[in-house]
Amino acid sequence: MNAIQLRPVDSADGQRVVLAHRLRDGREICDARIGDAAFEAVVQRSSPNSGVLRIGDGVNPYWAARRNDRVSVWVDGRTYEFEIVGSARKQPPAAAGALADLIAPMPGIVRAVRVEVDHCFTAHEPLVILESMKMEMTLSAPAPGRVSAVQCRVGELVEMGAVLLKLEGVADDAGHES
Repeated sequence: MNAIQLRPVDSADGQRVVLAHRLRDGREICDARIGDAAFEAVVQRSSPNSGVLRIGDGVNPYWAARRNDRVSVWVDGRTYEFEIVGSARKQPPAAAGALADLIAPMPGIVRAVRVEVDHCFTAHEPLVILESMKMEMTLSAPAPGRVSAVQCRVGELVEMGAVLLKLEGVADDAGHES
């Protein structure tokens, strides 16, 4: 059995979520413990990052994406962000000052792309607008940078975890990359 401990990001109580994946009778099972509550879900994958979770009589579509030590999981119209803690951290964290690509935090439709290749942007500048479940989400980067590639177009349906923009950090006057 392969157990992964996750900690909810921005969780005030720091409640631990423990997931364990195992095979039983040829089926993938996910055992979850959230605080004192425990449940078992049968995982039916339609792709490496999506499928349905069968919990009792319920069927819940999900999408998941991992980036370094973060996991985003979309279930029932909500996106949950987790940080992997402990020995399950297989990928090294991004280098200090590195700027990650802009990825879709949930499945949705691209409603606007506000930048083009070689556009230099400021921290938190609106870059892409994504619509999911009739709600719009404005996506931005936490630090200034430059767009090196646009990998989505207006009207496109994207899956959670899809790379929307390739981003590069920009050097400041002292030559340090942000």
